[in-house]
Amino acid sequence: MGLINCPDCNKEISDSTEQCINCGCPVKKVQKEQDYQNANQNVKDIQSHPVMIKFNEYKALCEAEIAENRRKNDKLTIPSLIFAIPAIILFVMMILTIARPDDDIVKTVSLFGFIGFFIPTIILFSQSKKLDDRNKYLLADIQKTKNTLPKEVLDIIKTKDKLDNQRKYEALSSLSSSSPKCPTCGSANVQKISGTSRVISTGLFGLGSKKIGKTMECKNCGYTW
Repeated sequence: MGLINCPDCNKEISDSTEQCINCGCPVKKVQKEQDYQNANQNVKDIQSHPVMIKFNEYKALCEAEIAENRRKNDKLTIPSLIFAIPAIILFVMMILTIARPDDDIVKTVSLFGFIGFFIPTIILFSQSKKLDDRNKYLLADIQKTKNTLPKEVLDIIKTKDKLDNQRKYEALSSLSSSSPKCPTCGSANVQKISGTSRVISTGLFGLGSKKIGKTMECKNCGYTW
């Protein structure tokens, strides 16, 4: 355990304390914010490094191509389904008519119809997979290129990424803790009791309705409060 100076009153306090015992300053919170600001500034400072300029240019090109590939892939989704669904239906029809020797016309129509829809389906799915594979390669190559940066540059980026992840986790934790929870079972799977639900319950059970005067209901254990 060591001693540090409070950022507000400048008095010595333990480096493990969350709050200054002298002035009440939230020391840990202030220190985290300062670390985050320092990390941001360090990242800004290295942007002029020749290696970082080259990396950022390459990353921007890759991200632009990834976005374009995703847009193309989205456009392939509906055509793929248009051909895939009839192909599946015709395939099922073809299987069902195999044991029926008197259904040669249906078999022939099903077979050629299946082939006619199946081939475009394969072509479209193949194009979609190529775009996905290309994006996976680009993302992996960005990370690979990033790992070749000088150690001092990479350490700054990793520190910033770590602090960003901590902030996201704390934000999610704060959101989760602020959500209403069932006082009985502790579940967050709760919902507000609607006026319609309260009226129906009162109409069916009268004064025995458990929803009278209540605003929330737990969908896990059924408790109302």
